[in-house]
Amino acid sequence: MKSGKRLLLLILAAILLFTAAGCGRTARVRTDLGPSELYTDRELRLAARAAARWFRIHFDGCALTSLRYPGDEWEERYQAAAERYGAVRAVVLLSDFEVGPEGGDGSLPPDSAVRNWQWILVQDELGFWRHADHGYG
Repeated sequence: MKSGKRLLLLILAAILLFTAAGCGRTARVRTDLGPSELYTDRELRLAARAAARWFRIHFDGCALTSLRYPGDEWEERYQAAAERYGAVRAVVLLSDFEVGPEGGDGSLPPDSAVRNWQWILVQDELGFWRHADHGYG
């Protein structure tokens, strides 16, 4: 019975390691999302979650280190992004992240640091935020 439990635990640990290895890491992200007169704290937190979720799914082998709101002075960019993506509203967040030895998806330099990466998040009629685009602006 002990060896059966041990085998089951080893299999579960291997599955956990396998699934976690292919994901972007977001556990230790420093956030600075305010203040804003255009967005509520809740709206910025939900937009940040959408960006972090996209990062976890699509930036294998990378670690998100910071996520921040650049301020209301980017309002023209927000309006242009909302129009471009057919959304009610849009916001841009900036991030920094570390690229692992595999270079993420191969398009990023391995073992490097990326600074001021932009995330464009759009809000629909129901108030939900989703990823629209990312990269350098």
